[in-house]
Amino acid sequence: MSRLEAYGISLQLPPGWEGSAFRHDGGEPTVHVASFRLPSRDGEFGTRATGVMPRDGLFLAMTEYRVTDDELGAGLFAGHRPRSLRAAELGASTLLRPVAGQRGLQRFFAAANRAFCLYAVAGPDGERRLAAANAVLASLEIDPRP
Repeated sequence: MSRLEAYGISLQLPPGWEGSAFRHDGGEPTVHVASFRLPSRDGEFGTRATGVMPRDGLFLAMTEYRVTDDELGAGLFAGHRPRSLRAAELGASTLLRPVAGQRGLQRFFAAANRAFCLYAVAGPDGERRLAAANAVLASLEIDPRP
């Protein structure tokens, strides 16, 4: 297993999975993890990646939001860091860009005084990769913003 570390975010990549971390001009950090080859460039929520995702693929994006101290741990960011995903949580209505057969979810949360959205997308046969995705989430470490 390899470890992806960037922007105060670190996680373990399962064998055969790819990961990348980036920050668009004026944006906050984003991490992509997938069970398939990632495009060299993409948006925060991986529209290119999910557009070419194989049927058995699973894609995770975690993007940070800059919020005020009052917004951390409240409202949209009141949730705790997701530690696992279940197939029953996945649905087509949460997809940024619907693709036939794909299902996903969004979870907003705060951790280490930082605000994030976890976006997950599974291909039609991607549910079999949920255990590996859950291992990624279990390994996730977030450092406080410097």
